[in-house]
Amino acid sequence: ETVGVPTTLAATLLAAVVLAGYTDPVPLVAATAVFALLMGSTITYPDLHAQDAMVMGLVQAAVILTPLGRMATPMLPPWIGEGFAFALLFLASAYLILGPAFYWGDGIGGSDGELGK
Repeated sequence: ETVGVPTTLAATLLAAVVLAGYTDPVPLVAATAVFALLMGSTITYPDLHAQDAMVMGLVQAAVILTPLGRMATPMLPPWIGEGFAFALLFLASAYLILGPAFYWGDGIGGSDGELGK
């Protein structure tokens, strides 16, 4: 587990926001400040399970590789890259918001039977 928001999660969220098309600098700077505060918080984030990390990695790879695929062939629709960026934004945001309370290893409440511990 990690105490405070993981740096990689904050960076992934900021990058996904920009790749999804939100580039106004004021909210981005504000979000960066909020993430800096959350990184120093005492909120505990559980480590991702291997299969979940694999899904996040595949979506990240798709976000990166889609523009290369678009350059190679016009057959890929233009919206597909933004679709992967929004998927990455959704997955990372869900983990940011729900991870500390609802991400468990062995079912609801984990091995000790208490939700969110």
